[in-house]
Amino acid sequence: VMRLLKLASGEQSTGFEDYELSLIAKTCLQGEEGEAGLEQLIQEMRALIYQDGHLPDNYNELLCTLFEVNPTVALDRFFSGDHNSRSSMAFAIADRTYMRSPLGNVTDEALINWCAAVPDVRFPLIASVVQLFKGTKEDHPTEWTSLPAKLLAQAPDPSAVFEEIAPRLVQTGGGWVGEEAQKLEARLALLDALAGADTPLLSKEVAAVRADLSRRIERARERDRRD
Repeated sequence: VMRLLKLASGEQSTGFEDYELSLIAKTCLQGEEGEAGLEQLIQEMRALIYQDGHLPDNYNELLCTLFEVNPTVALDRFFSGDHNSRSSMAFAIADRTYMRSPLGNVTDEALINWCAAVPDVRFPLIASVVQLFKGTKEDHPTEWTSLPAKLLAQAPDPSAVFEEIAPRLVQTGGGWVGEEAQKLEARLALLDALAGADTPLLSKEVAAVRADLSRRIERARERDRRD
């Protein structure tokens, strides 16, 4: 526990120490006995984010473990505060595209139950930060994870959830000649495959995203023909 609390003194960890601390956390922070230490470490994570605008990469494994050992307490503490505070924390997690998702080991059930306690706020919030696509690279998705459809189905306002999903769906990062059009076509196929997106409640939003992707595909193909 003392080694975990090195964070409280502002002492940085190396990548190896991050992994080692995550193993200690799995043992020391389980259940009610570990809640106080878990809450303190979450506060230190939040302080680092406020200080630097992001969470240093060498704390990623520890953060993953904090959410894993006690999801409800970790989510409550990490996303506490007002809208601006929650947005800062959400950005810190969503910005970790090429690292293991901090919420990747939290079950869909635990996330849905947490959202249901304050549904208008939490369903869109979680939609903005969880891993939406299977695989390790969000810029080359081939399939949805199981959670987006559940969020759309159970949120009181599915439009608010889709509003968070859509920007991540349409972001491709560009590509070489011929590649961008293929990426956009894959995103359009994903949109059509998203369970729950065919509800009348989302018809306008889905149609707008589909039209935007179609226009971008046509522009990408036109560039390819010129090149």
